[in-house]
This record gives sequence, C-alpha cells and structure tokens, in this order.
Amino acid sequence: MSTMESPESQQSREAILKSARHEIERAGILGLRVADVASGANSSITQIYRFFKNRDGLLARVLGDMYDESTENAVEYFKTSIADIDPLTVDAIVAAIPYQLSP
Repeated sequence: MSTMESPESQQSREAILKSARHEIERAGILGLRVADVASGANSSITQIYRFFKNRDGLLARVLGDMYDESTENAVEYFKTSIADIDPLTVDAIVAAIPYQLSP
C-alpha cells in the first residue's frame, strides 16, 4: 500500500504549515488557534487534524521546521564566515561562530 500523497493533498498540507507559521509569528505559540490556521489555509479544522492529529502535532511540525531552517541558516553563515580565513586556526574558527556564549 502506497503512502504517497496526491499533489492536492501536498498543497493543502503546505498551505496549512504556511498558515500555522504565520499565526505563530503573529500571535505566538500560545496564541495559535487551529481555526485561524484553517481559515488562513482555506482548509478545515478536520483536515488539519487528519494531517497532524492535534494542535500539538501541528505545533511540533512547524516548530521543528523553523528549528531546521534556523540551523541550516547558522551553518551556511558559519561556512561563509570561515571560507576566507587563512590560516584556519582554532581561534579564528571560534571567533567566526555566529552565536558564541559569553563566559
């Protein structure tokens, strides 16, 4: 049995994720309402629950995607930061780390 989604189903899922991200940015995690996400995605609450089981499942997916994006951006920034360092020393690499913790 295939688990492939139809193109329409994939588009609906992506619209829901985009709407949920917008709602998180607008209202915050605690302010996220599934009804607002459904409205913004031209979808139904039932369809959201079909894809993500519940509000927490939707939040987990969107926050996971946001975390992955943030991590990818940090890695790309770091790669760019060290690309022209010559000589490439430990001190130079540490200085190029985008989010250093203060001692």
